Amino acid sequence: MRITQFTVLVLAALLAGCTKPIDTKIDASSEKNYKESLAAIEAQLSPDEKAKLEKALGVVVFSSAILKEGGILALLAAAKDPLALQTKMLGAVNGKTPREVIAQADAVMKERAQAELTSINQEIADLQKRKAAADKTSAILSTIT
Repeated sequence: MRITQFTVLVLAALLAGCTKPIDTKIDASSEKNYKESLAAIEAQLSPDEKAKLEKALGVVVFSSAILKEGGILALLAAAKDPLALQTKMLGAVNGKTPREVIAQADAVMKERAQAELTSINQEIADLQKRKAAADKTSAILSTIT
């Protein structure tokens, strides 16, 4: 029985050491911890994973600082209290793994792309209505002259 318990403990210890850096939680409880945690994780990532993580961090942290309703004006207002802004930005990634941050950034970028597509489609519809009205006006004018 002792051998089995010992074997289980050894396997558990080995598996605990096998955590990939992409699955290591980011400690953003303070700016210092964030920098140290991120440096330790990035040191073990491939250049491609590191680039993905850096881009994702930018998207997630920046999007957390901007209120959807207020946009850039909300960010400027929040900048008046840098400590609160920093806390909010660090809180966006605290306790998350790089894999989770990348997934969240992908979701944010997908949401932005969808909003942009909706806006473009609305603009196209508006332009088509204006063109139809202009064509109608042109047809009327051509019968007059």
